[in-house]
Amino acid sequence: MTDATHRVTQSTVEAFAREYLRALGGSIRENETHWRVTLPSDVDVGFASDSTFDLLLTDDETGDRDEFVLTPESEFTRQLLDDASGANPVGTVTLTDDLLDEEYLLPEWLTNSPLTITNASFSPYYDRTAVCLFVEIGIETVSVYQTGFLEAVSIDTSSKQPLPHLAETVVDSFFDPGGCRSARPRDAEDLTPTADGLEATLAAGREAALEGTRDELENVRRLASRAADAEFEEYRQLREQQLGDLRDELRSVTDTLTAVAVETTGVDSQKQRVESLKERKRLRSDKQRLEQRRDEHLGEKKRGYRRKRREIYERYAIAVTTKPIATTLVVYERGELALELRNGSSFGSMRVPYAIGAGVVDDVRCDRCNRLLSRDNPVRSTSDGLGCRSCQ
Repeated sequence: MTDATHRVTQSTVEAFAREYLRALGGSIRENETHWRVTLPSDVDVGFASDSTFDLLLTDDETGDRDEFVLTPESEFTRQLLDDASGANPVGTVTLTDDLLDEEYLLPEWLTNSPLTITNASFSPYYDRTAVCLFVEIGIETVSVYQTGFLEAVSIDTSSKQPLPHLAETVVDSFFDPGGCRSARPRDAEDLTPTADGLEATLAAGREAALEGTRDELENVRRLASRAADAEFEEYRQLREQQLGDLRDELRSVTDTLTAVAVETTGVDSQKQRVESLKERKRLRSDKQRLEQRRDEHLGEKKRGYRRKRREIYERYAIAVTTKPIATTLVVYERGELALELRNGSSFGSMRVPYAIGAGVVDDVRCDRCNRLLSRDNPVRSTSDGLGCRSCQ
């Protein structure tokens, strides 16, 4: 899965602000330390009350009433992002062959092959749409432990299948000032999914994000389980120590009670006899109380400290939440990638299903033996054409 967290640099913030402000119809007069921004008078934005304002490009100085600071951590940048996301809740990206400069994504069955690509060309057949989601995955326990991930997933709106490489391409374009963003194509309306289709795609995206962070989630579960194990073991040892202390105290009271009983039989004075009987009564009461506490401890131990165990492990049980925080409609071309391959004096060619930004989108099988091509079974040249490691 694609980790969507990125370090936001000053150049990234400036590139975004420049693009967004100009998209609003604004003009920017730039110099090294600040910008002079003028927006159309009819544009209503939440980050500035006046149509003309100055933007400082460093936080070394604090802007006055008519100046704002444009840096990665500034309040103005946050307001600018809020305004952009509010005005455009669903973004659009178009991926075409010319935008990606023919930098094709090659599968492992080809990169692990001894064959060299002498030529590659893409033939687009039709457009498809996908939804790229930034999914915030929150993980927390009832205890103090909590963490989270930000995952980017791309789901084809027709097949509802994840397209991992497409998510990487889109995320890279977002954080590249010269990325592959383009205007909304004229026929994008025909490709936009219905409300029901979009909801199903979002649900598939949440599932894909969880699947992509399965290892991280399992690691959190292991850590939480170990913490619960350690706390329960600490509790068990404490109860064992308390049980031992109770037994020692009970033994001491029993011995004292026996000694007092012996002393009582040899007492001549009525007063001393009464005092001895009172002491015996008190000791018997203490003994009964200690025996009751001992039996409670033994019963709890016999049951495996069940109630406390449940309480501890419920406290360390993890709760996982998923929340899509950004959605982008991706229009991408699908077709075939024609490959010309060479190994020494041997030549061969093949055509594979391909999508711009996503790479080879279907399984490819060997033409000779019909086995699936993979990292461990790459394509190879044979005496009579192309084959694979399995049939060579």
